[in-house]
Amino acid sequence: MVLCYLLITLKGKYLKLISNKTILITGSCLYGFLSGLLGSGNIIKAVLFREMPLNKESFVGIMAAISVLTNMAKLTAYAKDGLISVEHTGVILALVISAVVSALIGRYLLKRISIRYFQQGVAIVLFCVAITLLI
Repeated sequence: MVLCYLLITLKGKYLKLISNKTILITGSCLYGFLSGLLGSGNIIKAVLFREMPLNKESFVGIMAAISVLTNMAKLTAYAKDGLISVEHTGVILALVISAVVSALIGRYLLKRISIRYFQQGVAIVLFCVAITLLI
């Protein structure tokens, strides 16, 4: 599905589906389902938000805000099921610090690239993730 989407947008045809609330709600449901099943539905979320009229900073900010809320829900469920515990604290802390530092570097770079290169970068990441899911 994502590869078809990328082919359509590569030809210069834009979907602009997000103006339809039904599509947005359906996409949100699919995102939630994939997040629960695979641990991440970001590929769906990125496609949906890529079609919205957002600047690159808003795109990244909305993706991040939703991820924080989704990850809080996942962490609660995983802790309840015993998949994470106090003994994982050191690794979790190191990963959180790494994520914050990486996000700061990403924000620095985001301010310095054009929207054209940003869109191309998002398309490349979507392509790589889609191929990985096929493998």
